[in-house]
Amino acid sequence: MPRSEICEPAKAFEFISERCAIFRNASRACFEKHMKNSTVVTAYDEGELILSPSDRASDRGIGIIRTGSASVYSGDSSRRVLMRFLSVGGIYGVAALFAAAAPPTRIVAGGDCTVLKLPREAVRAMLHEDAALLDSYLEFMSGRVLFLNRKIACVTGGSAERRLAVHLLSLSDGLPRESDGSVRITLASNYTELSHLIDVGRASLYRALDSLEASGAIKRGSGYDMTVFPALLEAMLDA
Repeated sequence: MPRSEICEPAKAFEFISERCAIFRNASRACFEKHMKNSTVVTAYDEGELILSPSDRASDRGIGIIRTGSASVYSGDSSRRVLMRFLSVGGIYGVAALFAAAAPPTRIVAGGDCTVLKLPREAVRAMLHEDAALLDSYLEFMSGRVLFLNRKIACVTGGSAERRLAVHLLSLSDGLPRESDGSVRITLASNYTELSHLIDVGRASLYRALDSLEASGAIKRGSGYDMTVFPALLEAMLDA
């Protein structure tokens, strides 16, 4: 069963301002004012549900993986698809802050997973008061809209390389970047499932992987581990 405890606002701010770009320029004073006695850290055992579409609106807010990892699935109960993983610093709930409907995703805890949770109303109050945080939030949301438009264009008429690039960018979204701009990811499905997910044949998928690796946009590791360079993938999509 999930176990929650209050987290001191100063400690929460130190973690979130370092790990999450949205909060990097946020006001510490504003954060501590609105998060007093309302910021919690919840510990989950492996397999426990962190978020689902059936959660009450009052329970929704922003969550940041503090330790461990989590898996993000589509919320469709008839056909659940593993979409991506969240590691330390991975964030969820940002796009749904002002939405009436629940996000159509299910998030399941990996081993030894703890989540820093910021209440929805407190974050919304901060956005009304902290101009720097609002700018970062709008920048993030604008980026999401542009990315989704690009994803729609690639999925409906893009090459295998472009479809794969969009998928890899989705997996790298929100993960910490190395000093060279790279992001380490793990594919959320095997190659057969991935080919179905991006709607290309397996042979086309392997050619796309070879092409992206030859261009320097990705480096394949062992198994389904991979290092991707988001800037190069985005440049390829914009070409």
